Amino acid sequence: MNEFNKLFESIMSEAKKLTPEQRIEALRRIVADGQYERIEGSIVDGTTAQTVLQVYDKLPSHLQLKLSSHPMTKMVDLTWKIINKSKGK
Repeated sequence: MNEFNKLFESIMSEAKKLTPEQRIEALRRIVADGQYERIEGSIVDGTTAQTVLQVYDKLPSHLQLKLSSHPMTKMVDLTWKIINKSKGK
């Protein structure tokens, strides 16, 4: 196994699944602390965390739960899709 594969395996083994509430807590912590964090194997910076939270906070509660139930990478993708669709109005 080469170095890249070892690094990848080590990062992915650290990636624990979070509950929707834990994902949102982690995003709020990133914004509050001004520090990036690794969430479910992905590095999330303050700007990304703030963007996801701005969209999340504007959604009705049933859609908040739907968004936050996805893994972090999918949450970010969906957030950008929502932003881009709202720009097209």
